[in-house]
Amino acid sequence: MVKKPHITVAGAINDDILARSGQRLNLHDSNPGTVTRRIGGVGLNIARNLMLLGSDVRFISAVGSGFREQMLPDDGAGRLSAERIVHVPRYPSATYVALHGHDGDMTAAVSDMRIYDELDPACLAKAIADVNVSDALVIDANLNDRTLFAVTDGVTVPIVCDPVSIAKSTRIRPYLAKLSLFKPNAEEAGALLGFPVQTITDAMRAARAFIALGVGVVCLSLSRQGMILADRREMIHVQGRPRRIENATGAGDAMLAALTFALCRGTNLRKMGELAVAASLITLEHDEAVNPRLPDCFSEDVRGLVTIKPLYD
Repeated sequence: MVKKPHITVAGAINDDILARSGQRLNLHDSNPGTVTRRIGGVGLNIARNLMLLGSDVRFISAVGSGFREQMLPDDGAGRLSAERIVHVPRYPSATYVALHGHDGDMTAAVSDMRIYDELDPACLAKAIADVNVSDALVIDANLNDRTLFAVTDGVTVPIVCDPVSIAKSTRIRPYLAKLSLFKPNAEEAGALLGFPVQTITDAMRAARAFIALGVGVVCLSLSRQGMILADRREMIHVQGRPRRIENATGAGDAMLAALTFALCRGTNLRKMGELAVAASLITLEHDEAVNPRLPDCFSEDVRGLVTIKPLYD
């Protein structure tokens, strides 16, 4: 029997408020549509997806007043333990507000993550003490500089990172050489490297630059153009054909979870890319950020929607 990957995730948990226009979005005007509210966050979504894929997960985060363990969703793979979620009552819990067009694609978002900006890493000392018993550590850049240093200092297991946003991606620069896997989008990559990433050729250049800086595997997300996946030996362009799009929020988190799961299994780059894009396609089909049917990404039907083009070998 194959051993389950044991993965620690350190990142954000927040109150997600998602608005979707019922028609073509008119900026600077009130648009009829739907508004939903639920528990989310990059770190939490990744952790939930990893559980659905069959991993044992420890989740490290911080919340403000009003949070209860019962708020953590149960997606069918069990509810995440709140044992390593630190309560910081003097700050409000993090909040994320996203605006989506009628096609489900995100137009803009605002995040209030002050609780992580002000978080004292000493609060997490107990939670991060045994990170090295895991098979991998996943971090997101919502954590402040001091906390990122505290969480990654002395880590000997592979580190996986989501830079979260253009504004926060620069926090990751000092840790690039430590990363076994890094998943920026085109805008985040451009902010870190100092040149625009607009074409496949730009993305190839960016991937090579991150590899030269010491990153083990780079997944450069290009939204509807798929992704560039590269290591020191190989670079591929991976794309998927969505069957339908209900909601784009969470697709990138599912992609990173699948990449991490595959990394821990020692999967080759092509199978890693196939699984990651299949996971994002499954997530697009659900109206929430995490799809309980994520394990369908292992099926031949879904993986058949993925195409892989070698860019060099």
